[in-house]
Amino acid sequence: MRINASFLAPMCSDPVAAGPKVHTFALRPGVTVSGRVLRDGKPLARVGLGMVQRDRNVQRFVGDFEYGTGDDGRFAFTNIPPGDAWVIYGLMDSLKPHGAIPVRHLRTGNHGETVELGDIKVRPGRRVSGRIVLADGKPVSPDIRVLLSRGEAWDSQTATAGPDGTFAFVGVQDERMNIS
Repeated sequence: MRINASFLAPMCSDPVAAGPKVHTFALRPGVTVSGRVLRDGKPLARVGLGMVQRDRNVQRFVGDFEYGTGDDGRFAFTNIPPGDAWVIYGLMDSLKPHGAIPVRHLRTGNHGETVELGDIKVRPGRRVSGRIVLADGKPVSPDIRVLLSRGEAWDSQTATAGPDGTFAFVGVQDERMNIS
């Protein structure tokens, strides 16, 4: 069972039996994960970051979190569940005009603690392009969509292929990607 409440860290409980017994679950404030996004040594405002657990087993997974940077490039993910392995990453759609932020691994501490990541630097993004060619040589359906998703991050981009089957993605990080 996934349990959520405003301003507290979500949790997944161990299985509980239905019946007359009352089960009590205590949510706590969680951990804050903060840092600053820089591009060419300057704070980068209004770009999105994401954070997701590394272990996405359905019995433990609490979901993903998204946050944007302020005018000073700073961000603070709050109410993150403690004592777990996470990845933080730049959201590709948000960073397209600026570059890319690679996946970064971290571990959260105890409730009430802050994990300060320091400066996260935007790197040049890559362009991934291709062309869909059908085995029978016929043209692709109009408005066919192509999905590019990141291997470790909870992030993706969608592109619409042109009439000739060509598509492109920009702001792609150098890491494992899936295309479908």
